[in-house]
Formats: sequence, structure tokens, C-alpha cells
Amino acid sequence: MSCGIFNPVQCVFDVVDTINGFSAELFWQVATAPLTLIIIAGIAIAAYAVAHVPFVEKFIPITAPFIRSAQLVCLICAAALIFLIGHRAADQRAEIERVKSDLAWTEFQLGNQKQAADDAAELKKTADATTAQTKARLSEYQEKFGNDPSAAVCPPRPGVVEWVHDLQRRKQSAAAVRAKPKRGLVARLRRSGAQRR
Repeated sequence: MSCGIFNPVQCVFDVVDTINGFSAELFWQVATAPLTLIIIAGIAIAAYAVAHVPFVEKFIPITAPFIRSAQLVCLICAAALIFLIGHRAADQRAEIERVKSDLAWTEFQLGNQKQAADDAAELKKTADATTAQTKARLSEYQEKFGNDPSAAVCPPRPGVVEWVHDLQRRKQSAAAVRAKPKRGLVARLRRSGAQRR
């Protein structure tokens, strides 16, 4: 319900709509209940007996003036009984279709979960195999070079690191020379700082 402070009319309409929905559902549940159907069938049978069975009139003479009314009641009860049984069957079919749909959806989800579990198991198997290979390589490495992880690494010769740094600086200064000279105080200060380096 969307009862707003400034919209009391909509609030009233929502309440009435909710009551109508509930009362309609309650009405159809009561109207198609087995007890209701049995009562209507009993009334239809009694009306048929009064209207069409001749010995009922002889044994119960008080029913004689109601023969025409009994025929009408019999027709109305039979029509109502047929309609309500049809409505109940339609409701049951709709419920069965809903349950089938829910079951199909659940089976679909279970199939996806099973597929995901199978994929996860396959990935775990692959990861375990990769781990075993890596452990084998590590143990082979340790047999060759010992447990020191830096044993196979050759330290650089003296001066190589400084030489690489100089190369990087030269590339930067060459790029600064090729760049278009900028105007202004900030640009001149930047150029003078780059030249000092």
C-alpha cells in the first residue's frame, strides 16, 4: 500500500483494492470447497426428486405446489455445480502448471550447480597437478643449487647499475632537448633545472 501524507484518496483506493482482492480469493475458496459442492449437489438432487420423480409427490403431498420452483432450482444448482467444478479444475490445473514450472526451475538450478561443482573439481585437479609439478621443479632446483634462493643469481659487476641510471638520464635529457621550448617563467625554470642535472 502506498498511503502518502498528501494523497488520502489513493490510500482509500489501495485499502479497498486489497479488501476486494482478499474477499474475491476468499469467496472462490469457499465456493469451490468440497463441502459447498456437496451441499449444492444435495440441493440439486432434492430439487430433481421433487420436480421429476412422481412418487415423491404421492408420499410427500406438501411438495406438489413447488414442482415448477423445484425444476428451476434444479437447473440453477446444476449450472452452478458445473461452473464451480470447472473453476476448481482450472485452478488446480494452474497450480499444477505453477508447480511444474517451479520444479523445472529447481532442476535447472540443480543442473547448473552440479556443472559448477564438476568444473570446480576439474579446476582443483588441474591446480593440484600444477602444484605437484611446481613442487617437483622446486625440489630439483634445491638439489642443484641448495636452499639459498639467490644462489643462482649472479651479482652485477661494479658500475653496471650506475651505467644504466646514466642511460636513463640521457634519454630524458635528449627528450627535453627535442621538446618544443616553452615560454614563460615556469618553463625557463624547468629547463634550467633539467640542464643542471
